[in-house]
Amino acid sequence: MGLDIHAASHLRYVRPLPEGDEYDRLVEEADRQGKGPADIYFLLYPNDPDWEGHLAGMEPGLYDYTPATEQHSFSAGPYRYYNLWRAHLSQFALGAELGEVATVGLADEVDRLVHLAAGL
Repeated sequence: MGLDIHAASHLRYVRPLPEGDEYDRLVEEADRQGKGPADIYFLLYPNDPDWEGHLAGMEPGLYDYTPATEQHSFSAGPYRYYNLWRAHLSQFALGAELGEVATVGLADEVDRLVHLAAGL
């Protein structure tokens, strides 16, 4: 398991994110094509409702790729590396070890920095 980053430009908004049975139908349709939902649509949503402001004014939802779309993806590796990166970020930005940050109640600040660094 790891952290996968996906970015795309020049997308066209289709509709809000489906839920429940509607999402299941989307998955089934993608399966029939030998794909996953993210292969057909760019799914845009905040990982946490508090971060919705970081969507740069875009509506959460399904987006179509267009002929002008450019896509980029990479995997940040296993969570072990992600946590190492968080530890380095904590030391660099807050001057404290990640474990210390958690004990003094700054863990949310580290998560905020992680989201900012990832452009979320």
